[in-house]
Amino acid sequence: MNCKKIGFLTIAIASAVAMLLIARANGNNERQLLAQIERNEVQISELERKIKILEDRLGNVEVGLGEAQSQLEWKVQPLASESK
Repeated sequence: MNCKKIGFLTIAIASAVAMLLIARANGNNERQLLAQIERNEVQISELERKIKILEDRLGNVEVGLGEAQSQLEWKVQPLASESK
């Protein structure tokens, strides 16, 4: 073999190794991304559950405020009548 052929063969082998390493790294990145997506989905589910709990609590607060307003109106009406 002459020097040119050896040089081209060396470059070809180095390029192939580099491409394999890049492909392997991309495969690892893909697995990492899929794992991150899975973790994100779990976090989203947890946040949705917490939002539901907060919405339920807010509903209870609104009901409580409505009841308190009714009681205040019931107590204030006689006072307003007396002052007239």
